[in-house]
Amino acid sequence: MPRVLSSQRHGRASSNELDDDCVFDPSKGPRSGAPGSNSGVLGSTSRTVGVVECILAHMVMERRRTIVVSLVVGLAGLASACESTEQPRAEPSIASKPSAVGEQPIATKPVVGEQPSGSKPPAVGEQPAASPAKPEPTTPVSAPAAAPSRLGVSPNPEHAVMIAGSDAEPGIVVLDASSEPVGRLVSAKVDWCRVDPRAGVVWYRHRPPGDLGIVGPGIISFVDLEGDGPPVTVAEKMPEKVVIQYSDEVLGQPPLHQFQEGVAILMEDPPRLDAILGCDGDMAVYCFGDDVIDIEPARKRALAKDRKAMARKPFLGAEAVAGLVARGKGRRAVPSEAPRGPEPERVTTVPAESCEAMPDECGKAKRLPGTPYWQVVVSNSRGDFYYEALGLYDPVEKVFFDPTDPKARGPVPTSSEPFIPTWVSPSGTRAMNGSTLVELAGGTLATGLGGACGFWGGGWESPSSD
Repeated sequence: MPRVLSSQRHGRASSNELDDDCVFDPSKGPRSGAPGSNSGVLGSTSRTVGVVECILAHMVMERRRTIVVSLVVGLAGLASACESTEQPRAEPSIASKPSAVGEQPIATKPVVGEQPSGSKPPAVGEQPAASPAKPEPTTPVSAPAAAPSRLGVSPNPEHAVMIAGSDAEPGIVVLDASSEPVGRLVSAKVDWCRVDPRAGVVWYRHRPPGDLGIVGPGIISFVDLEGDGPPVTVAEKMPEKVVIQYSDEVLGQPPLHQFQEGVAILMEDPPRLDAILGCDGDMAVYCFGDDVIDIEPARKRALAKDRKAMARKPFLGAEAVAGLVARGKGRRAVPSEAPRGPEPERVTTVPAESCEAMPDECGKAKRLPGTPYWQVVVSNSRGDFYYEALGLYDPVEKVFFDPTDPKARGPVPTSSEPFIPTWVSPSGTRAMNGSTLVELAGGTLATGLGGACGFWGGGWESPSSD
């Protein structure tokens, strides 16, 4: 609070007491009890002396340290000043001058842009203060950039990290346990992302600035969840599929029949980039054409060619990625877990006719990692590719269920488009796929999103099929 002079200082009844006692009004004559009440020439001189005595008396009362050096020069002027109806006050020094209400005293902490006394010289582009005694506010040539929004996000393992569904505001957003947005990690047109709790980052692939396409080479970057630096570019002109590969675990590795070309970021010392290749099964015809009969030699030739091309591409973020490798020592990206619930077995209530392509697959079950539930094959078909649908099954209650549809619950699958989770939260209570976030016990938390990066604390990735 700005300092304000008190009217009760040193026992005074009023801050105007000096003015009342030392004023002489010629039109009214000398005041009774006032100094300098004599008349005539002597009276005028006495008034002057009396006024001076009055001033000195009050200076003593105020415990001022000011000493009147000369009382001879300008006595008439001093007497005239004392006889004024309004007494001028001595101007306090800059260091002690009280501030107006709402102002910061100059002697206190400087406002943004000022250089306090004794501080380091102003940065390049700033103007120095006009006077050491009274610095003037300065404005930097370029203000520092605002802190990344992720700094306002309180880390929580259950936070869902997802690609925003809006083309108007693309990027990566964070949703809390109640599905409320709590921060934006990236503002870019992102087409792939992956939470990596071992390195403490979110990897993502995005389009070059101004590129509105949805396919083609992209830029791989990462944003640090444990630091406050800007996003780091790892490599440019990278293929669509990205894998993060440690010596003892691989993140994001899809089945070979689900992709063509890709890149692996090898998290070793030193880190490096390597080409990977899918092109297996039904995907082989899209890679090599209909006339290739022996797929494996064709894959080897294609992979060798891709690796040579990858070796020529600059690893722009090599130094930064090396720091992540060091950070991740002793950590795991995927949490270890004890089995929850009974061991999966075939569910016989799934109608075999639902599996047109491979009837024997219907009813096969596997664990939904991190949960007591199973994923059961409820249908399959074949067109250009083999398609398989998995339904969620509660082996204790022996019912199928769909978190997005409370009515789809019973001994046989009833949902025409069942929710297929691709990520399970560390607690095993929440799940998401590319567009929807749910509570597994039932209830849609968010939908219409553009992709799933995973949960802040990691959790389990569950591919839609093997």
